Amino acid sequence: MKESIIIVGSKGQDGSLLRDHLLASQLNVISISRKEISESACSASVKNLCFDIGEASSVNDLIIKVQPREVYFLAAHHVSAQEAADDSNLEVYNQYHQVHVAGLVNFLNAIRRHAPACRLFYAASSLIYDGITSVYQDEDTPLTPVGFYGLSKAQGVMLCREFRKSYGVFASVGILYTHESILRSEKFLSMKLIMAAKRISEGLKTELIVGDLSAEVDWGYAPDFIKAFRLILSVKEPGDFIVATGESHTVAEFADIVFERFGLNYKEYIRENPELLQRRVPKRIGRNEKLRIHTGWAPSLSFRSFVLQLVDDYVNMRHSHSNPNP
Repeated sequence: MKESIIIVGSKGQDGSLLRDHLLASQLNVISISRKEISESACSASVKNLCFDIGEASSVNDLIIKVQPREVYFLAAHHVSAQEAADDSNLEVYNQYHQVHVAGLVNFLNAIRRHAPACRLFYAASSLIYDGITSVYQDEDTPLTPVGFYGLSKAQGVMLCREFRKSYGVFASVGILYTHESILRSEKFLSMKLIMAAKRISEGLKTELIVGDLSAEVDWGYAPDFIKAFRLILSVKEPGDFIVATGESHTVAEFADIVFERFGLNYKEYIRENPELLQRRVPKRIGRNEKLRIHTGWAPSLSFRSFVLQLVDDYVNMRHSHSNPNP
């Protein structure tokens, strides 16, 4: 019988990339998204299982039936920028809590009780740090979460630490900095820049308005991060790991490379409007020394190569979709 791996949040960027990566192996991949569940082996073990990560009984039944080798808890709830900026909106916090905290607790407890050999990876966020206390963060940096999203992710980190300490659960945390792929929607700045540059080069658009060209981001290539997830679960002892490139670049640098790829000068087409910013984003740079030492992981691409790869991925995807039978 094939060993099983569970991906919680399988339709997001990271979940989709990880699922494709795992399907190339001989592992049985169980994909969970919202209240949907599917299995790559098409067996009967989860075929008729009514599932909800917010229901402890659903998660218990799944863990008992499957006895997974690994669980990747990548689920993340996203709301609009306007909602996220409204710190008085308790409904937003409740939505984050249901996914990032309650769902995680159900998996941690089910693993503790029914599959003690299982290893869990929790995808946290750099938003557990405010970037003000310290521009550079490592695994020992105190948690200073930003907004309800950062707060709920910080709670997830604390839960993994508690289950490691008190119950011996192998629960490792990846503290993820910004990482991109063509699976991002246009609401993300990386794709907004790429799609705008392409449309401008085709005469379909005349300008792009952004909030702040000087904002700095620790940007990485999402397929590299997926490899880090698996490496983190291969480490002998569970722990927290920063997953970041360790360097920051401005939005202007990103735009320059993207527009240059299309034969354009970004300064002629991009206009700043600070009113678009819900709040000014501080610089956060992740120190990845612990991950490098324990796993040998490192970004496979330089910043320029990463941006160009992202553009090429997008162009090639569009080309293949427009020419299904070249």
